[in-house]
Amino acid sequence: MALNGSELINDPFNTLLSPFMDLFETITGNGMNFWVLPLIGITLAIYIKNEYEPTMPMMFMIASGALLSSGSIFAGMPGIPYALIIFTAIGITGLFTSLYLGNKR
Repeated sequence: MALNGSELINDPFNTLLSPFMDLFETITGNGMNFWVLPLIGITLAIYIKNEYEPTMPMMFMIASGALLSSGSIFAGMPGIPYALIIFTAIGITGLFTSLYLGNKR
């Protein structure tokens, strides 16, 4: 793959991260869902920062998934909003589970 300067100026994120998106496409069949991986990394970092307390990372999952799936930032990529909705649903389930089990201690 040759790096074209005009492609780098017009679409920097997809141009620089295209090898990783291609690798993710061979694994999952949809390379555009690669953009969910940074959200998972940030969620894990928040989880570790809060000393393994799951409430705050789940709230981040809900907020980021809802905002990114409802906006038109991924308008040309039809698979990403569905992946973000699943990300949000996992956050809602985890939040209610952590709140329910947190009161049982």
